[in-house]
Amino acid sequence: MKKVNRNQFNFDAVIQNWHYHNDDVLDFFGEFTFSLTSMSRKKIHHRKVIFLQNGYFLNMKSSNLVSWEFSGDRINIFNKNKKLSHYILMKNIMILDGNIEFVVNDVKSDSTMLMSSDGKQENNLVEKKQFFSISEASITYKNDVMSLYTPVILTADAINIAEKKVIEINFDIKVESPLNFLPKDNFFVIAQHGTDRVTLLDLNLGEHLSINFENLPSNKWRSFSKKIDVSDKFVTIGLYLENKGTLVIKNISLSVY
Repeated sequence: MKKVNRNQFNFDAVIQNWHYHNDDVLDFFGEFTFSLTSMSRKKIHHRKVIFLQNGYFLNMKSSNLVSWEFSGDRINIFNKNKKLSHYILMKNIMILDGNIEFVVNDVKSDSTMLMSSDGKQENNLVEKKQFFSISEASITYKNDVMSLYTPVILTADAINIAEKKVIEINFDIKVESPLNFLPKDNFFVIAQHGTDRVTLLDLNLGEHLSINFENLPSNKWRSFSKKIDVSDKFVTIGLYLENKGTLVIKNISLSVY
């Protein structure tokens, strides 16, 4: 098999052109307030509901819906006992004339509720955090504040791999206090998609690479290599992290066969 020069994809330039995806969801919910309506009775139960950064709701105290967490193709909603109660499918979120609405599904029955935007937040309560620092030599992820309720994603530009069958990703990784990342040890994503624009859904349903943080030595460089069969026209690669901790990657290279 012939190794394709990575400069064919302008990969060195891509290192300077990373895209931060974590705020996609946070901006969406951080801008609006929402009303929660029973679809069967057409009764509004709550107004001015806010999705807080800490994973809880504001202005929904009398409800059994207490907290939320972004998970793959949906948003899971939990009750006061921390049990999964409802969910929202991302593909069903509708945006029309500046308004947003989506169905809230009950996990135990066919009953549904409608959540729709009813205004703008006066003070945006979603604090944006910078988890990544990027240099010509490496990318550093650092989060020593909180565990994450929505993945932190940093990707390079999409790469056209039409008619190719296998890609190989290589890089070196160093993790400070690997046990901090447990129990979620995903750290990298490879998403295949049909157009040159990757979506958040593509990334969350892509192939997530994991590393055994439990057996990883602290603060020591380790080489990582992975081959993946491809069938779509474009591939997007990037960091995909779901927990607090600190890690650094360098010497990123991509081969296509």
